[in-house]
Amino acid sequence: MSSAPSSAPTDDEEKLAPGRIVATIVFGAFAIAFFAAAFVYFTTPAHSLPSFMGYAATRAIHRLYAVGTFLVGLVFTVAAWFALRWPSRRHSRRSGPRRLPPPPPGPWLALAPWLPRVP
Repeated sequence: MSSAPSSAPTDDEEKLAPGRIVATIVFGAFAIAFFAAAFVYFTTPAHSLPSFMGYAATRAIHRLYAVGTFLVGLVFTVAAWFALRWPSRRHSRRSGPRRLPPPPPGPWLALAPWLPRVP
């Protein structure tokens, strides 16, 4: 009998929320689009660019636009990575709700009788 690997998350893995998966896909799609635009800016002379990417009467290549577009693609790539891999607060390793430490003892407690007393 062969044991097939299970696709269910284990205790060490966390199950991703659907919103995080959608955000990763959207950020990845934007990253690919910006990388493609950077490639077009690097390889196409300015007078031959598609009309929605701008027009210039020169034969130079828009190197500054290409670098800027490439950097924006990198930002979207990093955003996709963070959306996919950054640990969420809901799935932290701590169990139970976060509790604040009790207030230090002092004379100001007489002014706030609703605060818990620390022995």
